[in-house]
Amino acid sequence: MNQTPIRILLIEDEPECGLMMEAFLRSASKTAFSFSLERGETLAAGLALLREKEFDVVLLDLNLPDSRGLDTLREVKARGRGMTIVVLTGLRDDDLGRQAIAQGAQDFLSKGEFSSETLRHVVRFAYERGRMLNEFEHVLECSPDGVVVAGDDGFVRYANPSAAVLFDTPLRDLVGRPFGHAFGPEKPAELTLKSESGRERVVEMCPARVEWRGEPAWLVTARDVTVLKMVSAARATGEERQKQGEARERFLQAVTHDLRSPLHVVAAVVECLVTFVPETAIAERRLVETGRGALKRVLRLAENLLGLWQLESGRMTVYRAPLEMGRICEAAVQEARLAHPNKDIKLDFGPDLPQAFGDEDMVARMLTNLLDNACRFARSTVTVSGRREAPGRVSLVVADDGPGVAEAKVGGLFDRFSQGERFMDESGYKGTGLGLAVCREIAQLHDGSIAVESSEGKGATFRVTLPACSL
Repeated sequence: MNQTPIRILLIEDEPECGLMMEAFLRSASKTAFSFSLERGETLAAGLALLREKEFDVVLLDLNLPDSRGLDTLREVKARGRGMTIVVLTGLRDDDLGRQAIAQGAQDFLSKGEFSSETLRHVVRFAYERGRMLNEFEHVLECSPDGVVVAGDDGFVRYANPSAAVLFDTPLRDLVGRPFGHAFGPEKPAELTLKSESGRERVVEMCPARVEWRGEPAWLVTARDVTVLKMVSAARATGEERQKQGEARERFLQAVTHDLRSPLHVVAAVVECLVTFVPETAIAERRLVETGRGALKRVLRLAENLLGLWQLESGRMTVYRAPLEMGRICEAAVQEARLAHPNKDIKLDFGPDLPQAFGDEDMVARMLTNLLDNACRFARSTVTVSGRREAPGRVSLVVADDGPGVAEAKVGGLFDRFSQGERFMDESGYKGTGLGLAVCREIAQLHDGSIAVESSEGKGATFRVTLPACSL
């Protein structure tokens, strides 16, 4: 026997029928279930009991002194959402019973045509079915997706709280009114909604054909896909940018590679011209020297472009070996002095400067770029120094007495094409913003680091730290 009593409300105005129903229920309760029973003889009395207490099953006579027909059912249903109702009809009035089921009743009984066993079966079945329906409705009401049932006339028969949130409409204003949002037959549709606050969101609606209380209807599930759309758009944008970046890198690599060979030929021709121009031809010699300087800058740009592409794409092979840092720095300084004869470039090495461990060509390129950068912006003096750092590390410092860089711009100096808003050098050349990016890639590739200290009016100091040779 069911240990939880089924709470039954009987709304019936005929005393004889009421006594018979109670007797049948008590007979059924001896073997099937326990119950508690209360009775109201009018619709008003029944509604009053519904306001005061909760019931599992309502046995409802449709013809009462104060209400008749299906209006009685509608009144009771309006007072108790999710209530299980079994209607009582007159003799052989099955049509009214079927209409009541279509209006939301669980079942119907014709007075005088049922037994104790029939009543037991109907009450027990209505109770179990109502309990399952209530559980299912609870699941729907807790669903994060909006659920709407709309009839073929477009009016909403049911909506859960999530639907009210999605469509920015109170639940009481949603049910019983036109849905107002078009959707295709059993095809997902997207709808852009705008709330009163101006916020836009995208809602995906998926309709399906169902039957609702005996009538054909549409079940529409709705989901907020605004974030999903934003993520999808961001992913598409990212993929497009990646494709553009890859195409740009391929273009730069191809152009740079194709430029190097003819540029080296032109450089060799210019060097020959320098030897043919006599020292006394001052104007002609100045013209050739200007061309040689410009050509060197273009060659350095091509080397930096190709080097940066190889470094960032992981296509540059590192040949590590012990490095005599003093010798490498002296060679880089000598080249810088020839390129910038009007600058005072000083070397300052400690006696205990250890060997570094790395790729000589890469480290030399890094020093050349740092020196070229410092000489272009120095007022008069550039200093190159080297020291033993913490165990296993070597530091190289390149400092200039130029105009410096604003603190807000220091962090981006090593980004590609960043120039830190420094002034042009005396030749009017400001650089490309690639040299320092190459330096950072080389330092990181050697498990080292590079940093800069600078402020406006106080020059710039670049510090590179590399692994020391442990041999």
